[in-house]
Amino acid sequence: MEESVERIPAEESFDTPTGHIAAGTIAAMRSTLTGYVEDRPTFVVDHVTRMHDDIAPDWPQPHVGIAPRDLGYGAASGRGCTASRSTARRACAVSLS
Repeated sequence: MEESVERIPAEESFDTPTGHIAAGTIAAMRSTLTGYVEDRPTFVVDHVTRMHDDIAPDWPQPHVGIAPRDLGYGAASGRGCTASRSTARRACAVSLS
């Protein structure tokens, strides 16, 4: 297994439905987990969370929109995940803007 995590700070302060994001604090995070069989990558999970749609535009974006719903944890927002069997790659991208 191999894991990587990338973080991007906010260039300027902004507000979201879930709260204030101050300049210099983490505004986007990408974590990737890769599973190997015989030294070949066979499964990749790529999860992206961004606090605004325009942060880290080169990271995976959701291909299918899932309607936000309130699960009792405050303001609901976000969009869904995609998966592809052919590439054995799953990408989840969430935006809280």
